[in-house]
Amino acid sequence: MIIIFICLLMHIFACSKLLVTEAIDRILAISLVFFLGFWYILPGALIEIFSYESLRNSLYFLDFEDYIFAYSLESVTVFAVIILVLHYAERKALKQLPMKIPARLEYFMIVSFLLILVAGLLIGPSFNYLESNSAELYSTNSFGAQVLSIFNGLLLAGAILLIGHSRHWTIPALLLFCLAGLSSSLAVLAGARIQLMTPIIILGYKYLRRMTLNFRTVCIIMVGIFFIFYFVIPISAFIGDIRQSGEIDFSFFNSDSSVVDGAALANMLFVKFDSFSAGVALVRTDGIASAGLKPYYGSALLFIPRAVWPDRPVAGSVDGTIYGHPSRLVPAALFNTVSDSANVGVSPLHITIWQFGYLGILIFVFTGVLYVLFINRLLISPYFEDKIVGVYLLGIPAFAVLIPSPDVMLKQVVFALPLLFIFKLFRHIKFQ
Repeated sequence: MIIIFICLLMHIFACSKLLVTEAIDRILAISLVFFLGFWYILPGALIEIFSYESLRNSLYFLDFEDYIFAYSLESVTVFAVIILVLHYAERKALKQLPMKIPARLEYFMIVSFLLILVAGLLIGPSFNYLESNSAELYSTNSFGAQVLSIFNGLLLAGAILLIGHSRHWTIPALLLFCLAGLSSSLAVLAGARIQLMTPIIILGYKYLRRMTLNFRTVCIIMVGIFFIFYFVIPISAFIGDIRQSGEIDFSFFNSDSSVVDGAALANMLFVKFDSFSAGVALVRTDGIASAGLKPYYGSALLFIPRAVWPDRPVAGSVDGTIYGHPSRLVPAALFNTVSDSANVGVSPLHITIWQFGYLGILIFVFTGVLYVLFINRLLISPYFEDKIVGVYLLGIPAFAVLIPSPDVMLKQVVFALPLLFIFKLFRHIKFQ
């Protein structure tokens, strides 16, 4: 337990540095705090409060000593990435330029957001968790839904920037916040419990980005934590109970079920954010350094639409199909069968070890630093459209891809570069 406690102190120290630093963009700093809070501080704190035996997922057959090793190894590695990013950014001291916001952009964003939401409803959203995680999503039939999902994510990123930029709650800012909340509500109905955090994260960006680490900031953070634990987490528990058995609708608010006790909520949170057990399971079942460069083919070819090349390899997959992705390999090994929808979150460091062996630790640190600095460069750009891409790459609301494995980093960069080129081309044409 002392090792986990030391790791928690390490992450809290990193968060305190991020909340006061001016070396990197404020949105990025707050996002890294959310990232550490979700994926490292929360699992570690739960183990300190409850016993590991009462929290762990029995499917993984993982001893406490093995879990401590996996947790501490990834904690130290991620801590190294953040410290190196801050050290480099402080040395370079890149200046953040004022954001150039086109005239009447808020109204364009509101209309676009409405159109995307209506289009999504017309296509026919799935409020069934199994369907929304089906392998069929990687077929050409879902191309339209994937494009709408990307546009929705970019519009959400733009809404976050505009809401955070306005010092007061203007009518356009309120409308954008409501549309973002509606968008996340539709995702919640499909079983994506983490989307419950989207409105809270938007408010976090708005109020924390201009604050220093003082008593008022701590009070606001505590109010947010209180709301999460007393409202968001119990609702999330109800959704987790019913999403495997059928469609989700608002009737679960009228459920006669008894209130979920603290131990059950702790177990739900731990299983949700414990990516380390799945990482160990991946390395054990598939082998160290067994994947090599195979997962990178799909990432490098991401710019080719599946409508053009239906059999394009899936990014991150060892065999080119969705079933060869780490998130699907682990449940397939645990259940000894291939599932159309079962998937788990796998820790990015262990994915890198699965690809390159323990040499992957150095590769993970190197690519992680480069990727976070790349996002920072986009967020300090004066151009609104570049900032949108930067916010999109944060992976809101889960932040699971903020410090990713190298194959995911490649996929994200391959996605971002064509967009940045198109935006730059439009700017060039506009000023000719």
